[in-house]
Amino acid sequence: MRQWLNLSHISTGFVVVLVGYSSSAIIVFQAAAAAGATAAELSSWLWALGIGMGATSIGLSLYYKKPVVTAWSTPGLLCW
Repeated sequence: MRQWLNLSHISTGFVVVLVGYSSSAIIVFQAAAAAGATAAELSSWLWALGIGMGATSIGLSLYYKKPVVTAWSTPGLLCW
């Protein structure tokens, strides 16, 4: 196994992604409930959140050659 791929790095990455996604997901759940969204709409919002965070994290990690995990302010997005 390569030096950069060990259990410590994998578990740290998992925790970072879990916290980053879940903190945004909670706000999306609350916004969906307030807006009266259907289960299908909520599902698509969470799908978009996951794909967006994944794509930007992969893109920035490849560009900078370092691990980068993105998260953003979902409340800021909901205010417009």
